[in-house]
Amino acid sequence: GIDARGFVLGPPLALALRKPFFMVRKADKLPSCITGAEYRKEYAGDDRLSVPLNAVKPGDKVVVIDDLIATGGSAGAALELVRQLGGEIVGLAAVIEIKALGARQRLNDAGFGDVEIFTVIEEDLLTLDGTQAV
Repeated sequence: GIDARGFVLGPPLALALRKPFFMVRKADKLPSCITGAEYRKEYAGDDRLSVPLNAVKPGDKVVVIDDLIATGGSAGAALELVRQLGGEIVGLAAVIEIKALGARQRLNDAGFGDVEIFTVIEEDLLTLDGTQAV
């Protein structure tokens, strides 16, 4: 689960599936962790994500969970960490995807085009002039 609302969504799913859960946190928030590359945040600036040591072992099947997929920055950073650690990415799940912000294309460009994205709500936004965003 990605910092921080992924912490609320991930554990119940992990418990129901009888699978382990681990947190993907912002850099310098976890002791004994592996920190990934820098990524651009949706709203401003850059950040980095970390996972606990031994959270992902080569061949582990992993679903990354967050509340919102907007530009794909944090999702892409979490997926990249899992890939670097040798995990097999089974999917990316979120409650909402804001499609107009282009996360799917960015994730595809980053080499995650084969990762299935599961969302409850896919939001097609309207532009300021009232036309549908592409």
